[in-house]
Amino acid sequence: MLMAQVEDPAGTATRPDPPTDFLDFPAAPDLLPRDYEMEEPAGSALAGYVTRFYRVRSQAGQALIDVLNHWKSQKARIVNVPQHNMLIITEERERLPVLEKVLQQVDLVPPQVEIEARVIEILETDGFEFGFELRVDRAPAGNTALRRYDGSFHSNSFLSSLTNQAAPFQGASMTWSSVGKVVKELGDFEFIMRALQTEGYAEIVSAPRVVCRSGQRAILRTATKLPIQDFLVQSTNNVRIATRFESVGVTLEVAPTVVGRDAITVEVKPSVSNVVRFEFSPAAGGIPVPVIAERSAVTQVDIRNGEILVIGGLLDTQSRTDQRRVPFIGRLPIIGRLFSSTDDLEQKTNVVFILRIRILTSAEKARNRDEIPLTREERTRLQERDEGDGR
Repeated sequence: MLMAQVEDPAGTATRPDPPTDFLDFPAAPDLLPRDYEMEEPAGSALAGYVTRFYRVRSQAGQALIDVLNHWKSQKARIVNVPQHNMLIITEERERLPVLEKVLQQVDLVPPQVEIEARVIEILETDGFEFGFELRVDRAPAGNTALRRYDGSFHSNSFLSSLTNQAAPFQGASMTWSSVGKVVKELGDFEFIMRALQTEGYAEIVSAPRVVCRSGQRAILRTATKLPIQDFLVQSTNNVRIATRFESVGVTLEVAPTVVGRDAITVEVKPSVSNVVRFEFSPAAGGIPVPVIAERSAVTQVDIRNGEILVIGGLLDTQSRTDQRRVPFIGRLPIIGRLFSSTDDLEQKTNVVFILRIRILTSAEKARNRDEIPLTREERTRLQERDEGDGR
């Protein structure tokens, strides 16, 4: 290491300055364990055997041991040292080259696969709400047995707006009341009708990208943790509440395996879950419990390097109609609509997965362009170019 000494005016040397560079520091390969071979001592149980300290290049040590067990002799032993990613192989000298050739073919860097996904979720909603209020006071009409009656059948959105001032009801309303001689005949009355129609469209797009080894599983998840409370009855007066979380959202599992130069076998498992409604469970102390619907598919396909895989058809349609009405009168045609309230809701959800899977070239192959796998498009362009030169 280069160090400089500073001298004072009297000529005496002072302590050296700290180093200003790292030229003399050992390189990273020198810090790693190297391959080493030694003879077993004479007189031992394995006299005549050779012990090889082999540093694993890319695979897991235990996976290589499972392969080497098919070629080693009966007395040979193989020890895995995971902290150094090393195998200690003790084998007869004549059979050791066989194990080395197996390691040369097996302990290779597997190809990397890039998964580029685009998840498109389309949500369409269509709703219609209708409700009314009726108040009649017949006192101005004179002597009558039925002096006053009223009724109210509101939609869910209007009832929610009464308790939440931040979200008032946004529908239209119309009011009728008695005027002139009608007051003397029928009394004072007021009829309020409210109506609301909603339409919604949403498109949610996410574009995750991940790189994984060939033969490994990659998981792409976009989810929301939904809290669910469970009641645990310890005794009559001892009730505990436990909270657990359920994941709701979109999950995509992809397991690509490179076959040959540019073929890929892909196992795909998309899954979509969402909350469809809430139910009141007596066992849960009256707390609303969410009902979760899940849609999933599992498939295995063969594609070429760089091709696009589309998975669709995960369609969910929900229709709900809530109707409240006055008995008998609410069932009359036409007039019955004025004595009832209706909530109609229709929701459609469609999820589409678009995948592009590419084989990544390792650094070793990048040094030799002849070893880089060609895609089908590249081979087509080369063939067209060769045919053009042949003309």
